[in-house]
Amino acid sequence: MNKEILIEENKVLKLKNVLMREFSFDDEDSLDKKMHMFESYLKVHNIETFGPLIIKTYIEDDDNSKLIITVIIQTQSNHPKVLVPFKFHKELKVGPCLFARFEGNEQFSSLAQGKMQVYAYENSIVLGSESYSVFKERNENYSIIDTFIPIVGRIKHEGV
Repeated sequence: MNKEILIEENKVLKLKNVLMREFSFDDEDSLDKKMHMFESYLKVHNIETFGPLIIKTYIEDDDNSKLIITVIIQTQSNHPKVLVPFKFHKELKVGPCLFARFEGNEQFSSLAQGKMQVYAYENSIVLGSESYSVFKERNENYSIIDTFIPIVGRIKHEGV
């Protein structure tokens, strides 16, 4: 197992026929329950999916900050008429991004984002507030998770 967390700049996350559902964590439902509701919607509406599960996270910064999670999956065909609160996008393109690949036990996957923050600091990169975790492989002992965080700018150091 590779213990190195790979970091790359200027990567683009590009998805087609994207079905998404946003959840805020100001209620009592767990992520597992929300994922079950999402999967039930897919089954009831006979929506065929492909590719990995993608989770977008960001902090909504208002009077009382809350975590917003969006579950994203690619579908086999176009579904422009989806029920609220689901959304459909023919194409989703995010980038340029700072990219990290984590391989190992999922409980340590936050290390990848920590390394991305350090890399951004050391290279004068300003990162956006959202991140996209692409679960390439996932089981109880081993996961491969690709993380994309949009690059919003660079800090220019004058006179250095």
